Amino acid sequence: MREAQTNNYEVTFILGEASTAEQAAAKTKEVSALITKLGGKTEKDEQWGKRDLAYPINKNRSGTYVTMWFSMPSSEVMAFERALRFDESVIRSLVIKAYTTAQPGSLYPVPEEEKPARGSRRTSDKDAAVSAEEELRRNSGTKKDKAAAVDAEEETLSEEDRLKQLDDAVDELLKDESAE
Repeated sequence: MREAQTNNYEVTFILGEASTAEQAAAKTKEVSALITKLGGKTEKDEQWGKRDLAYPINKNRSGTYVTMWFSMPSSEVMAFERALRFDESVIRSLVIKAYTTAQPGSLYPVPEEEKPARGSRRTSDKDAAVSAEEELRRNSGTKKDKAAAVDAEEETLSEEDRLKQLDDAVDELLKDESAE
């Protein structure tokens, strides 16, 4: 039998509007203990405090938000989600696989080093930015912007190539007129 892979996860859960900051801290410790019991390790937790909900959930119009980053064997995640779902003080929860790691002292996690795809070469950040900028310029903008991009490409052509393109365009126009 294969051993389960340990992955990084992020969980955000909302406690009902009757919960206090002390109850949220206690629930955070309880969830952290559950993660440890299931073979995981809590990296960081943040309490966002009480916030209004977008819509009422179980007659709650506000809730206390808590986010935690942790690592856990992938085989235990469903048990963790089930435990949160059956906890009556938690009105909503969401567990996602995190592609970031929590950094101590930071409000938001910092992205992990991205691994290149198999068989692909790693490009520098500058090259990636230039190619992304070119792609954005090609695929967005108004007709006027696209025409300007085409004009810019034509400026890079030699005089001979431009004359050849012009001759080809005139020949096609003449063919279309004679066909009519």
